[in-house]
Amino acid sequence: MSWKPLDVPLAVMDPLPLECPGFEREWSEEDIAKLREGILIEALRDALDNRVAPERRAKTWKWIDSDDIGPFSFRVCAEVGGHDYLRLRETIHATARRQRGQGGKPSAA
Repeated sequence: MSWKPLDVPLAVMDPLPLECPGFEREWSEEDIAKLREGILIEALRDALDNRVAPERRAKTWKWIDSDDIGPFSFRVCAEVGGHDYLRLRETIHATARRQRGQGGKPSAA
């Protein structure tokens, strides 16, 4: 079965232990790019979907608004995908502002 970008769980936002016994896999650059794309897409959906649990949405917004730089940070996922992370972040916030009347992101933005 081939992995599509949307098949990637957002759970990778949580740090993994340094040692994962029994998990031996070589990740290609293409695999990592697909993973980053999937994380970014799933985060955008979670941030703007009112059906997502409030705790998960809050965690997703914190990730989007963070300026941290790491292998799977919002900034890196956006930039590696060819996006200006600041512009993308503002677009996400603008979309949430438009949705507020229908339950978009709370006014913490």
